[in-house]
Amino acid sequence: MATDEEGGEPSLQAIAETEARLLAKEKEFATGREGMREAQREEVQALKEEGNAAFRKGKLADAIERYTEAIDVDFQFGDDEKVTAVLYSNRAAAYLKQAEVGWDEAWEQAERDCCRAIERDATAKYLLRHAKACEGLERINDAFESLATAVVHEPTNKVVLKEVERLREQHDNALRPSEGTLQKLRKRAAARAERGADQQARAFQDAIELLEVSHIEAATTD
Repeated sequence: MATDEEGGEPSLQAIAETEARLLAKEKEFATGREGMREAQREEVQALKEEGNAAFRKGKLADAIERYTEAIDVDFQFGDDEKVTAVLYSNRAAAYLKQAEVGWDEAWEQAERDCCRAIERDATAKYLLRHAKACEGLERINDAFESLATAVVHEPTNKVVLKEVERLREQHDNALRPSEGTLQKLRKRAAARAERGADQQARAFQDAIELLEVSHIEAATTD
C-alpha cells in the first residue's frame, strides 16, 4: 500500500483503493449469496410441486417426504414466511389424510404443522385444518376456537361457517369461542359500519350471532 512520505501513513488514494476493493468484494459476495438464495427458492418450489403431485395421487408418505425436504431447504435460505407456511400447511394436509385412514399418530403431527403455518400466516384455510386436527385429537374447544378465529379472517367463508354449525350441533350447542375472539369480531363489525361498509359489517355481525348462539341456547335449554 502506498504511504505518505512523512510518517509512513497510507495515502488517501491508497485508502480509497482499499475501500473500493472491499466494496467490490462485498458486492460479489452479496451477488453470490443472492444467486444461492434464488437456487434454493427454485428447489423449494420444485419439491413442493412434487409433493403436491404425490398428494393428488394419494401417495401420502411420498408427499410428506417431499414437503419435509422442501422445509429443510427453505430453512437454510427461506425469507418468505408465507412460502414456509404453505409448506407446513401442505404437510399437515397429508398428515390429516393419513389420520383419516387410521394412523392416529398423524393427528398430532398435523396439529403441530398447522400451528407452525398459522404462526407465520394465520389464514382461514390453515385455521380450518387446525380445527380438523384438534377435533381428531378430541380437543373440541380448541377446534371451535380455531374455527371462530377463521371467521375473524373470513366472516363469509361458507366452508368455515358450515363447520361452525356442524361442530356446534354435534356438541349440543355448548361451545363458545373466547371472549377475545368475539371482541375482535365486534371491533371489525364496528369499524366496517363506521366506514359505511354496511354489507361487510353485517357479515361480521351475522358471524357473531352464529358463534354466540351456542352459548345462548345452551344457557336457556334444560
